[in-house]
Amino acid sequence: MTTLRELGERNVIDEIVKTVGTRVFKGEVLSYPDDAKDLLPKAPRIIVNIDGYGIEKLRLPWRDSSDIGWCAITGSVSDILVKGGVPDAVLIALGLPPDYPVQELKMLAEGLRDAVNYYGVRLLGGDTNSSSEPWIAVATIGFTPAKKPPSRKGLRKDDYIVVTGVYGAMGFAAIKGLEEAQRRKWVVEKTKRPVANKELGVVISSNYRWITASMDVSDGLGYTLLTLSSESNARILLHQPPLYEPSLMDECQGDMECIVKIAMSGGEEYGAVIGVRPEGLSNVLRDLEYYQIPYRLVGRVVEGEPGVFYEDKPLTFASWDQFKGWSNGV
Repeated sequence: MTTLRELGERNVIDEIVKTVGTRVFKGEVLSYPDDAKDLLPKAPRIIVNIDGYGIEKLRLPWRDSSDIGWCAITGSVSDILVKGGVPDAVLIALGLPPDYPVQELKMLAEGLRDAVNYYGVRLLGGDTNSSSEPWIAVATIGFTPAKKPPSRKGLRKDDYIVVTGVYGAMGFAAIKGLEEAQRRKWVVEKTKRPVANKELGVVISSNYRWITASMDVSDGLGYTLLTLSSESNARILLHQPPLYEPSLMDECQGDMECIVKIAMSGGEEYGAVIGVRPEGLSNVLRDLEYYQIPYRLVGRVVEGEPGVFYEDKPLTFASWDQFKGWSNGV
């Protein structure tokens, strides 16, 4: 089995570039193997994100290294989309042990390639390092015409709360455990390579006048709602659950409290929670429907101390913490 020690740093980089590919647009000057890259702006405002992961933390029993490459790109791209950006390019940093198998590196690169092609971004370059534990960091650069991209802090009284995406698969894994989740084909299919909706950035940038706050769902829907509530100093009252996997109805035997708990837990669904002013709601919903983005109007912002309530009950959930793992909170 060939390892990275035998391959060498330069060949590791070449292996990734050979698999993923690089593109230089007209008017740009710098390209691989330069240590920096020039970009021509495609909109007045640049949006930048970086996400880092321990590779083994991203691994599930049903995820291979190519799936991990996919997930790493998706996580970073999602943060650009939810702020009304159109992702344009990514940079990747890798820390890998010298005895890391070259075959696993190739699979990781294949997943990166698949995600780069799917989201329509390009790899600009990156860096590699020797590390005792494997990790990956992805930086994404995007552009937005929105004069005011929505933050986490803008929710106001009477805002409608719109949740995009379909929930329950990763929540099932979080609450029931990975061994039980592995027996559910629907859980495996939905969590192997989660997808961020590519058109979401267009909807948000087109409606920024009415969207007061937004955040992607990467650490659990309950966590996302609670974070928006806390950051905005606003109380969120939910009157119905988000869209959820149909299989949850059987798993919970029709118990809506069980369905809500699972749907609110988990993470890596890469939907979005959006606060919308009443006067702009019809425009936002029209655009979501036009782009066939699944969504549900789940609640409102009401008077009261910060917190998230469902039918006047405080929300409880499980979310992923990079240091604690799966954790429960209120």
